[in-house]
Amino acid sequence: MQISQKAVRFSERLAQVRLVVMDVDGVMTDGTITYDDTNNELKRFHVMDGVGITLLRLCEIPVVWMSGRKSHAVTKRAHELKVVRLYEGARDKRVALAEVCSDFGLAREELAFVADDLNDLLAYQGVGVSFAVANAAHELKAVADAVTERFGGNGAVREVCEAVLDAKGLRQQAVEKYLAMLIEEQEGTGQ
Repeated sequence: MQISQKAVRFSERLAQVRLVVMDVDGVMTDGTITYDDTNNELKRFHVMDGVGITLLRLCEIPVVWMSGRKSHAVTKRAHELKVVRLYEGARDKRVALAEVCSDFGLAREELAFVADDLNDLLAYQGVGVSFAVANAAHELKAVADAVTERFGGNGAVREVCEAVLDAKGLRQQAVEKYLAMLIEEQEGTGQ
């Protein structure tokens, strides 16, 4: 992950993050919108990103998704990953970010935001740490605190999750909890 010169004390600010907010299209997905023959919208999510979100959750760092669109596929994936809140149709994400701060009792400095396009630019002003995915619009990458090495929908979210866990000294604990969860699930199925 490349860290911009503007990111003074990046690691310390990242360690203060208590909640991670993510755009969906172009961050959780590759930004492609596909329709099947029955007009259902299809989206592709990367499994590595899902594991990253699970690692955060296991360390009690909630994840919120904000999307300017509405999609059944997004709702389903958010439910699967136990995302604590999903904002759909969020055109001005600053309003939703203020609501998140109020509802979770957090200061804006305790939020990280992951984004990819111009509609997310104003939201950067309402968070403590801003991330842009590698294929984000130039304008976002120019002002983001950090830019991922991977593209949106291709493991960029996992990079962000691991960066937060590393800054908080929780990565090993997260991995141990994840493996214990897998063992428990396996034993619960009797296999």
